[in-house]
Amino acid sequence: MNDHAATNHTATDHTATDHTVSGHTVSGHTANDHAVNDHTANDHAAHDRARHDQAPQGRAAHDRALTGQSKSDPVKIRIWSDYVCPFCMLAEGPLEEAIEGLGVDVEIEWKPFELRPHPHPTLRPEDEYLPAVWQRAVYPMARRMGVDITLPTVSPQPYTRLAFEGYQYAAEQGKGAEYTARMFRAFFQEDQDLGEPDVLIRLAEEIGLDGQALRKALGDGTYSAAHQDALREAAAHRIQSVPTLLVGDTRIEGVPGVPQLRKAILDAQAAQEEQATVHGAACSVDGGC
Repeated sequence: MNDHAATNHTATDHTATDHTVSGHTVSGHTANDHAVNDHTANDHAAHDRARHDQAPQGRAAHDRALTGQSKSDPVKIRIWSDYVCPFCMLAEGPLEEAIEGLGVDVEIEWKPFELRPHPHPTLRPEDEYLPAVWQRAVYPMARRMGVDITLPTVSPQPYTRLAFEGYQYAAEQGKGAEYTARMFRAFFQEDQDLGEPDVLIRLAEEIGLDGQALRKALGDGTYSAAHQDALREAAAHRIQSVPTLLVGDTRIEGVPGVPQLRKAILDAQAAQEEQATVHGAACSVDGGC
């Protein structure tokens, strides 16, 4: 693996009608004339009410445009990670801290990225490289952040393709973020081998997933295509190191700082609200704009 900055791991070898009334003179209206005129006025009123009632969404959009109110979607944060990258686990803390108390609806989606896909050899903790990186960068950052993390002894480090196929299953069940957090803790705090199917099954069951269904899915390669699609998405975004975050149009590589992340979230929210205001404004058939 190429050497990396203190806050990320770099991959090796990686290169979204009008009404008309006739027969009446201007002078000399009769009682019948008044009745017709009253009927015509009623027709116009009913017609206007019907148009208003049939287009409540247009009216609501019109009212919001006048008052400056809009309802934007959640701010989406996409974060690419690998389960064997300690900096990806360390990125959890700033994410949580940045969102807490900000008053912004945020949606976080973890995205797969394999630092060393098969057949590239994975790293060995007994070699010189990993201990040096951990002493120089990982342990100091973890101490500052108050995170319990240890260089795993699993050797060589596991390939993560199978674990990421498990992630696709977990995400389908609405437990993608929970699964990701469990993988990080299993590897960096419990020294578990994420390359072993039995380990993945047990960890999935701990967060309430159907272990036997996952075992069958992993054996059958049910989520292999979905995982490959995810890797192609990463390539399309030119992801080459993890963690990498996309917050709206802001790209952050490495463990994010809390102020940096909050600014990116607020900028993304402002951009979304501006977009919603511009594209939500409309004129209706009754002349309202």
